[in-house]
Amino acid sequence: MVSSAGIQAGAFLQLSTRRATAQALGAYDAGFTDALHTCALVGGISILIAAAVSLVLIGIRSRRSGVEID
Repeated sequence: MVSSAGIQAGAFLQLSTRRATAQALGAYDAGFTDALHTCALVGGISILIAAAVSLVLIGIRSRRSGVEID
């Protein structure tokens, strides 16, 4: 949406040339992509930690009750 509205975004930001508008849009794209990668990384690490904690807790619970999980 921002790419298609580049001229309007440039006018809003009071950018005087097409090159300045392109740089601003490039910075926006890079910032969005970096944030998306960071969120995906944090989410993936969180899921791995939750899986490890679940496996440990399930193992402790099964040892206490004497039931083995295959």
